Amino acid sequence: MSITLQQMKYFRALARNREWSLTRTAKALYISQPALSYAIASLERELGVELFERRGQRLVLTRNGETFLSSVDNVFARLTDAVEEVRSQQKTGPRRFTVGCVPGLTEGFLHGFLRTCLQRQTDMGDVTLCYRNESELMELLNNGTVDLALCTLPRNGMEYKLLFVAELYLCVPLGHPLAELSRVDPEQLNGLKLVRLSPGDSIQAAADEYLAEHAVHCQIGAIQERLEDAVAWVAGGFGVGIYPLPAVPYCRGKGVRYLPLSGRAPARSVFLARKRSASSEAALERLWEFMLRCGEKWPWNGAADSPSPKSPCISLKRTSA
Repeated sequence: MSITLQQMKYFRALARNREWSLTRTAKALYISQPALSYAIASLERELGVELFERRGQRLVLTRNGETFLSSVDNVFARLTDAVEEVRSQQKTGPRRFTVGCVPGLTEGFLHGFLRTCLQRQTDMGDVTLCYRNESELMELLNNGTVDLALCTLPRNGMEYKLLFVAELYLCVPLGHPLAELSRVDPEQLNGLKLVRLSPGDSIQAAADEYLAEHAVHCQIGAIQERLEDAVAWVAGGFGVGIYPLPAVPYCRGKGVRYLPLSGRAPARSVFLARKRSASSEAALERLWEFMLRCGEKWPWNGAADSPSPKSPCISLKRTSA
């Protein structure tokens, strides 16, 4: 099929100006009336349907013509958007995006994602990260302060796609009685001191669900707001923790080991979210699709900071000064 933009332009002009004759439409297009008639007839032959029917001196759209007009309008609208986006980039430079993130659960993925962008020299524009708790993130996404959000709880009015599932592991200090095990059973956690994250934290919620499912009772060793601080307290001997695998540089140098938990391991699904109305922006659509492709490969994508699936235990030793 070889329909041209010029044919669609002529058809659209004739269809939208319903009171105009062929002669008047041709004059407005700066072409002859026979040339316009030939273009419309060629278009109808190419489509295999009649787009207009004559009623006296007037041409009236058929049902097929109405349907085709709607599609042609969409084509020209998208072309207009594409032209405006290119012109805007020429004036203001690359599009700048803000990605909102849940602390603790998403740093590892984002570290790998940004590294991939640099290695592949992808044209994703400028990406700024904004760390907030889940409820604040949704407000920022809704009012347009952030363009995309990595979160754990889908909300109404947003478009969501599963990005990755973060499994949680038992984090113990080096020298702890459990540190040499290859796997820890739930009952072995009974009575241990737990370095917890703040109430409402999605990581802590997953850990609490696991403990409740197995009727495990732990003492409170400490409560920390940030995952980085919680890992440091575990390394300092204040207790054990249930956290995601460390996939960001700040976990290096901590005297801890991560061990898989038996049974249905605690985990949190992380979704990529955006406002439904944002899906029409081409530059944001490219970033959305690229992040989803990165999510399909996470965490077993060969990143240096990520353990392989065959050896889920990871030991992070203190480095000498």
